[in-house]
Amino acid sequence: LAIVKKLLIELTYKGIVYYDSETDVCNVKPKLYNYLDAIVGKRDYDLIKFESRIDAPKNNALLNLKNMDLDIKGVPVINLSDSQNVVFYPKNQEILLKKNRDFDFGGRIEAGLFTFYGDNFQFKYDSFKIVLNKVDSLSIQVKSGIDNWGRRVLTNVQNVIEEVTGDLIIDDPG
Repeated sequence: LAIVKKLLIELTYKGIVYYDSETDVCNVKPKLYNYLDAIVGKRDYDLIKFESRIDAPKNNALLNLKNMDLDIKGVPVINLSDSQNVVFYPKNQEILLKKNRDFDFGGRIEAGLFTFYGDNFQFKYDSFKIVLNKVDSLSIQVKSGIDNWGRRVLTNVQNVIEEVTGDLIIDDPG
């Protein structure tokens, strides 16, 4: 019984259920159904998490009350899409979170076989794309063989492409 209570408390912290420990009543929240729909492919579910790690006494985040932008510091990595292998490494571990889960950042983007380095990137949540306003360089990897474990071996192309702009569309159905 204690194990079940512990699990319900963990699910409460994740926002999946509401558990009242005094009455032992548990109510399921809509988030559970969103997870289940995503598992069976009825719905797309994005798991974007910003984890801020700052040593005291610095601020983890500052909220601009004029435009409600949230400047978050201490974010070393953002895993945007496991299925498409898209990971952000924000410059100076800083992002600017805007309305509707959009955010601005600079740094490095790893997307499949491509690695983008630059500034003034904008992630647009609704279209699930990255606006690449200023890419200093783009490096590309190619498949160069298979290792002893059956995994593909990747090698960096020696040349890089410089001064790129455009949009990187993630999970485009086409």
